[in-house]
Amino acid sequence: MSEHAPEPVDFDSEIDSWIAGGTVTKRSVEIYLDKAVHAEIDALLREHDLLERELSQVGGDESLSDPRLADLNARLEKLRDRREASKTTWIVRALTEDDFSEVRGQLPDAPEFPDAPEVPAALPEDATDADRAEHERAMAAVRASQA
Repeated sequence: MSEHAPEPVDFDSEIDSWIAGGTVTKRSVEIYLDKAVHAEIDALLREHDLLERELSQVGGDESLSDPRLADLNARLEKLRDRREASKTTWIVRALTEDDFSEVRGQLPDAPEFPDAPEVPAALPEDATDADRAEHERAMAAVRASQA
């Protein structure tokens, strides 16, 4: 049984190749153009929940066939169909610094490319509540910049 030593790797060449093959992050985002429908659905869902609680106290098979419940379900179905009809799907992608600079060059008074927030140091064990709150705000900014 013979063992072969691995081939030496030119790290600089490999890392450059890996970086060159990288892609920009993309994701699809669903946007509902009919913004009022969400509030209407929420209101009907609350009404539905209240009615279900009321009917559960009454009990029996009659509560399942209550016409008010059927009416609410039909209205909810129509609203959900209306919401789906207003849905559009957009593909968004992150901007590279070069993309940002290109766009910025076409706009007067455009902002600079935003710097990523610095990750805060770990909290010491004797941190105060105010220190913890500030640390959490800083971490939330870091997470938001990475989304």
